[in-house]
Amino acid sequence: MHVRNIGIFSLCLLLATSSLSADPKPEKEYRSLTLDNGIEVFLVHDPEADHSAAALAVHAGSMHDGKRPGIAHFLEHMLFLGTKKYPNAGEYKDYLAANDGQSNAYTAYDHTTYMFEVKNQAFDGALDRFAQFFIDPLLTDELSERELNAVDSEHSKNLNDEYWRSRQVYRSLVNPKHPHCSFATGNSKTLAGVQNEELRAFYESHYSSGLMHLCLVSNAKLEKLESLARTLFTAVPDRGLRQPAVTEKLFWPEISAHRVDIQSLTDIRQLWIKFELPGVVFDHESKPGNVIGSVLGHEGKESLLQQLKKEGLATSLSAGPRGLGSQGTFNLTLGLTQDGLQKVDVVLERIFGMINHMRSLERLPDYIHEQAQNMSAIDFRFRTSSTAFSEAQGLSASMIRLPHEKLLESIYLIQRRDDALIRKVLDALIPENAVVIVISKDRETDQVEPHYNTRYRKQPLSPELVKKLQTSKPTKTMALPAENAFIPSDFDLVATRYNDPPAIKKFDFGEIWLRHDVRFQQPKAVLKISILNRLNHQSARDFVLGALFAQSVNEALNPHQYPMSEAGMNLGIASDRGGLTVIAGGYSHKLPELLAFATPFLTEVRIDKAKYEIFREAMVRGLKNKVKQPALRHAFDVFRQLIREVNFTDAEQLAALETITFDDLKAYPSRAFRKIYMRGFV
Repeated sequence: MHVRNIGIFSLCLLLATSSLSADPKPEKEYRSLTLDNGIEVFLVHDPEADHSAAALAVHAGSMHDGKRPGIAHFLEHMLFLGTKKYPNAGEYKDYLAANDGQSNAYTAYDHTTYMFEVKNQAFDGALDRFAQFFIDPLLTDELSERELNAVDSEHSKNLNDEYWRSRQVYRSLVNPKHPHCSFATGNSKTLAGVQNEELRAFYESHYSSGLMHLCLVSNAKLEKLESLARTLFTAVPDRGLRQPAVTEKLFWPEISAHRVDIQSLTDIRQLWIKFELPGVVFDHESKPGNVIGSVLGHEGKESLLQQLKKEGLATSLSAGPRGLGSQGTFNLTLGLTQDGLQKVDVVLERIFGMINHMRSLERLPDYIHEQAQNMSAIDFRFRTSSTAFSEAQGLSASMIRLPHEKLLESIYLIQRRDDALIRKVLDALIPENAVVIVISKDRETDQVEPHYNTRYRKQPLSPELVKKLQTSKPTKTMALPAENAFIPSDFDLVATRYNDPPAIKKFDFGEIWLRHDVRFQQPKAVLKISILNRLNHQSARDFVLGALFAQSVNEALNPHQYPMSEAGMNLGIASDRGGLTVIAGGYSHKLPELLAFATPFLTEVRIDKAKYEIFREAMVRGLKNKVKQPALRHAFDVFRQLIREVNFTDAEQLAALETITFDDLKAYPSRAFRKIYMRGFV
């Protein structure tokens, strides 16, 4: 396969992205208001919505549980089970089911969110039933035992989940005076004996109109939505409650500058690093933590992650802030190699080397902030429509922390630069303020977390290591991200001339279809090319080699993936039983050159033997770990084996991995692409 063979796809992309006019898409309309009882409301008129949705977030979550862990979560369940106006416990869900609807709710640290969607013509009735949750719920003792079992079931299904197990260890170790030191979900033991009286007391001391945020999304006009909000929710009682300020620090001397080793059930290798941040840095206009996260989490060729990969220490890295009420943390999450697990201190040196370098600068380069601002504006302008259900849920939850008068701008945009706040974030990223959490199967432990029975050990970072981290410097190959060449600037739309029928171009070794979008009308395109070969479905050996080759291509592209994703572009290579698949998407302006850039990576293996061994070992671990997965996933695996004409079992793949060498991988592309058929779609 040669670069010229992709030329037809680039030509079709150019045709798909030429600057022509298109019919305007109906615009959404927005309105914010505050009801007389203090409920903040955000309304969305979506002319194209085929369902209407509502969500209400109340400032009451697990942080308010007090001496009854899980009671906020238990109350969330109980509100669904009848109200004074609609006393039948199944009334709400039956009404939704009869009108093509759905509902859900969740309890977070500082809020609980309830949401539903239903077909448009049934919205008024569903909203009336929903509003009664917050006006006069029954909270009957007769149904509490059933819901207690449901809460306990939720807890039980997470007992073997590595994230839930590790998160609870961390929560149990933070400052015991801080409300985050809690068991958020609760179970049958912590909630034993809860009755109507106790639930009612919690409800009346934490649910008040002044602590509520309502979002309505519908094809109905804004005037109609405002009338519904005022008519149905003004009756929610205002109990005069205000969200109490949390003044306790999250970290305390027993966890700051400490390392926690957690023993996992499955063969995983993760490193979490958490720093407590001052509440002032969670500024929705300048988002300083996001800007710093974009640098530390960058994956370009001179990034922290690429340095860790060169040394064979890590496979992935993400970084960014996480709000926790009015406070929060800055978090780094890394996937470690086996060598990285043995050299955690070296990994920490590299991380603090980059942090110290950023702190040593008078200010970050202008282009870093300008690119972040530009892309936030582009993504805001051309954000993809979501379902009414998910939009209502996301917007109502965002109102907990952001001003509803400027909600969308506050969510999406970096509206200004604030170097003083960036400095405050960097000043918090010091080893004395760090909690280092290492998660793997082979950890030495001396304690057990009681709710999930997770084994762990906590010990302080040595003074020698702290001093080394304080003075660490980046290696010579590490640097700040370079300017991004993929950021688009042309957003003209094309005329939808190839919608029905699409344009079809056939050639001697394949065909491509071009279809213009008529629904979303955004300056974006998606390309999918299947490069079909005869090998991948003939043997487990070649099937596994195809998977390893796809991984090697993605790894070689990885230093360029982050600037692509920053610019709203994506590129992925996958392998299956039919052959190789290339999927690219994003802003049309840059997609042809993205494809031309990526094509040479498809013709040869561009990783070294050490990286290959890491990939092979990870694939072996993944296949062996599947025995620990839930029964439902096992059932799906068996189902897929039964319906596929060609299937290679986990055992067959593991046996093949035992015999495959790096030389076999290097020979794969010339063998696989010797005879191909290409099928593409733009």
